[in-house]
Amino acid sequence: MRKQAFLIENKRLYPLKNVLKRFLNPYFSARKVGPLLESTFKRETMICQYCGKMFRGRTDKKYCSSSCKNAFHQHNPHPARAYLKTIERSLRQNHAVLAQLPWEKERILNFSKIELLAKGFDFRLCTGVFTSNKGRQFFYVYDFAWIENENETISILRKQT
Repeated sequence: MRKQAFLIENKRLYPLKNVLKRFLNPYFSARKVGPLLESTFKRETMICQYCGKMFRGRTDKKYCSSSCKNAFHQHNPHPARAYLKTIERSLRQNHAVLAQLPWEKERILNFSKIELLAKGFDFRLCTGVFTSNKGRQFFYVYDFAWIENENETISILRKQT
């Protein structure tokens, strides 16, 4: 069983794991640590940002419990994560369109750009780009690649497994 260390200051116990980082920081001097400890461990009554209940806790605490914190972050996702989800969904859609093409024993298929657009393929999104020695660019979506030809046709290549 691990023993927990405490800091004793002004006849009060503070768990050392909570304040150790602040003491190890050379910015804080002895004069600054006392008021810092007082403000850090001060207990106040606050209102939970998710459920609206009143609770007592640290001054910087926003939620009454970890379940409220998790629910808040689940219902209010970060905008960057939502944007990444839409991109990932579109990439999966592109992959599904290419996987549903009539691949039998062929490794290369040719389609018109309009046909692929009608099936829901988005040419703006890819997972990688490769430039050949001849200067032609291959665009990848996971294990498929496509290249645009001069006559508005698309050559699609499937990676051999």
